[in-house]
Amino acid sequence: WAQTRALPTAVQRAQKATVVVAGMDHSDFCPGYHVRDDIRSELAADVATAHVANVTAAWLGAVVHGAAAADAVRALDERYAARTAPIVAPFVRVRNATEPG
Repeated sequence: WAQTRALPTAVQRAQKATVVVAGMDHSDFCPGYHVRDDIRSELAADVATAHVANVTAAWLGAVVHGAAAADAVRALDERYAARTAPIVAPFVRVRNATEPG
């Protein structure tokens, strides 16, 4: 995630975006299925599905059309990837503190 955020252009960041949606469970990518013993999503199924669709559509737009898909690039870079920062920050801090060298 940190390596992607350091890429120099919004298009490059969008094409390699890592996105975590607050409140989502990874099972939300497959409506109607829930991983046993996993935490439950905090989002209604339709809201989670909308997030999956929006992120996927924006990512596809960025990958296929690059800078010509300015709205898709902006959505991924500003709306989704930037909101991922506070969610992954504790993991990144621990990883950086324990990484050799």
